[in-house]
Order: sequence, then structure tokens, then C-alpha cells
Amino acid sequence: MPKNDGGELAKGETASHPIASWLIVLRADGVVDSVEGGAPTVWVGQALVDAMGAAPRVRRAAAELVDAPPTSNVRRRVVRFGVGRKKVEVEVLLVEAVPLRRARTRVDELVMRTLDLFASQARSSNIDLTIDQAPDVPPVIVVDVEKIAWALSTLVANGLRYASAHVGVHVRWDGPTNGLTIEVTDDGPGMADHMVEWLFERNPTNGQAAGLALVVVRDVIAAHRGTLAVASRPGRGTTFTLRIPRVDEKE
Repeated sequence: MPKNDGGELAKGETASHPIASWLIVLRADGVVDSVEGGAPTVWVGQALVDAMGAAPRVRRAAAELVDAPPTSNVRRRVVRFGVGRKKVEVEVLLVEAVPLRRARTRVDELVMRTLDLFASQARSSNIDLTIDQAPDVPPVIVVDVEKIAWALSTLVANGLRYASAHVGVHVRWDGPTNGLTIEVTDDGPGMADHMVEWLFERNPTNGQAAGLALVVVRDVIAAHRGTLAVASRPGRGTTFTLRIPRVDEKE
């Protein structure tokens, strides 16, 4: 099969094998902090724009992220390239090591703005995407809206990927801990305990985590002094629960 330079698929070509998914997390200077999903581990510690074997599209994505204005603390590019007859989808994330940009944020607007992005995708996939918000949820919280919106989007996208017919987003207020709780549930195949164990941590036997972008979601929530948990059983779907404690604007 003919290819153009760097292993990318030539115009009009299609890959005959399933798409592989890679996640590459960059520091603010463009150096690879971690890789998941089969991306070369030798890239860790290198500037991605100089990494040996990186396809031109991946190099360009890294350069664009590094050069982009810092409008948010998590910036993202998704590109595809071919290696022989295999197609790879690469998500490149740049996570800035800077303090959170907290601001007063309306909870309902945050949730609806984020989920509006997935309405058409849910309809086209015959997935019922629902939202419910408890009446006691404070109208305004103080968070880094870009990071929380990205984290919620990632969880919803993950739910849509595996759901059979339904994804639900449940917004609650936990009075005893004075914090916001958002649950994202799906009715997909669920996961066994050994998969759940390494969603957010690296398995010491192979250095990999099963959760790809979920690792970054966990770090975003942790930066807000919150937690991200998962409950899942084979055949019974999955629920991700993020909890964000209330803070003052001065913090």
C-alpha cells in the first residue's frame, strides 16, 4: 500500500485494521510526560516535535499546542496517521503546570454547555443522553471552568463510547462534605475488578494504565482538591463519580 512521508496514509486510502488509540501527555515545554495505549515509551522525556518515529501530523500537533495561547490549562489535538495497514488515532494533551484559574461558574451552564457538544452524537448512536440536577445544588461554584468542562466531556464521551442505550449525568450537592458531586453513568458492558484497579494508576508490571485520558481527568479533579471514583461490574455498566469541594474565591 503506498504511503506518503512519515507513515501517514495517502489521500483516499483506508486502513483495513481497527483503529488503535494512543494518548500522549505533554508538559508545557512540549516534553512527553507519559504515553498510553501503545504509543512508544521511548518518547517519554523527549520533546515530541523531535521524537524519533513520530509522524509529521503528530509533530505538528505538538508544535501547535506548545505555541498556542494559554487560554486553558488543558489543551488537546487529535490526529490520525497510518503505519503500514494500521491506522492510529492519537490524542495529544498539553497540561500546563500552573495554578488553577478559578472563577465563579454557573453549574447549570457548565453542565449544559458541555453536554450540548454530545447531543448530536448521542442521537446518531441511538443513545439516550439525560441530565438531572438536584434542586439544592448551589447555582454558582468557584472552579477552573475550562478544566472541569474538559473532564466532564471526557467522562461523557467515554460513556457514549461503551453505552448500549443510555448515558446519564446526575448533578448533586453533598451537604455533609459541602461539595459538588457529578455522576456519569452508562449501561455498557462494565469492567472486571482487575481493569478498574488500573484505570487511574500505572500497573507496575507493564508501566501502563488502562484509562488513557482518565488519568488526566483524575489529575484535574485532584487539582481542585476533589476525587474521581469508579464503580463497575461486568454486564452492569459503569459509573464515574467526581466530587469537587466548595472553596472560596480567595483560595
